[in-house]
Amino acid sequence: MNELSKIRELVKRNPHNKIQNVTHYINKETLTSSHHSMDATKASGIDKVGKVDYQSSLNENINNLLSRMKRQNPFRYDVFTFIK
Repeated sequence: MNELSKIRELVKRNPHNKIQNVTHYINKETLTSSHHSMDATKASGIDKVGKVDYQSSLNENINNLLSRMKRQNPFRYDVFTFIK
């Protein structure tokens, strides 16, 4: 998860700056690694899908997520607070 570490470091060094686009740091490998490191006993996501259910179609779900991320307007979000 080297790419996510880079994002985390950017936020730590510049906590008041806006990060407008981090999609170039996120790829299939980082998302897969992040998924595998998640605790399966934690609450489901906003879509009410838990880790086990998401993993049943992991490859398809990650490809879908990446596709949606690439379609987003990079200026829509000011800061990705989930990294902190």
